[in-house]
This record gives sequence, C-alpha cells and structure tokens, in this order.
Amino acid sequence: MFIPQMKAAVGSDTRRFSPNCHAAAPSGRGYAACGRRHMLELRPNCECCDRDLAPSNADVFICTFECTWCADCVATFPGRACPNCGGNLERRPVRPSHLLATHPASTVRVTSPDCRERFRAVIP
Repeated sequence: MFIPQMKAAVGSDTRRFSPNCHAAAPSGRGYAACGRRHMLELRPNCECCDRDLAPSNADVFICTFECTWCADCVATFPGRACPNCGGNLERRPVRPSHLLATHPASTVRVTSPDCRERFRAVIP
C-alpha cells in the first residue's frame, strides 16, 4: 500500500501519514493523527504500591505501554525493567499545568495485583 508523504504544517519536515489521515503538526508539537491528538494518560497511581502520583510528580516512571511506577518501586525491580513487559523504564514527562484543564490526567487506577507479592522482600 502506498503511503503519501505530506508536508508538515511548519517547516520543511516530511512525515508519512496514512491516506485516511489529513492532519499534520509542526515538529515539537506532537502529531495530530486522523483528527485526534494522542497523549499520555498520566495515570494517577503506582501499579505496584497504589501510591497516588500527581501529574506534576517528576519521580514517576513509565514503559512504552505506559505501565506507571513510583521511584521507590522501580528501585526494587531487577534491572530497573518493567515487571509487566520487561521493557526499559523512563521518567514520565510532566504535562504543563496550564494544559491539564483541557487535557486532564487519567483518573483510572491500574494495579498489578501480584506486584507487591513478587517484590515483597524489598517493598515496605
């Protein structure tokens, strides 16, 4: 299937979009994919200890599937890898507070029921 190149809205960037997608955004502003902006959920808790994690908290880690962990729990994971997928963990970006009104953080709590059991010896 042929995927046409489209010019970004600003600059000479060229990116590939599916034929059904008509929107492009300039570099540094994220992609508008098929009319919707995709952004991180900013989950409200650590999946292991269920600690509250504010959207402004800079000590939160995520993997590519957005499994969300507090720094204390990440310190207990072998190789500091995600216990769900085995992928690397990176600090979760902080969404600027002025954007939280229009792009709020998730309120859906996700937990890994057996996480505390697996890491009981090192998680208080």
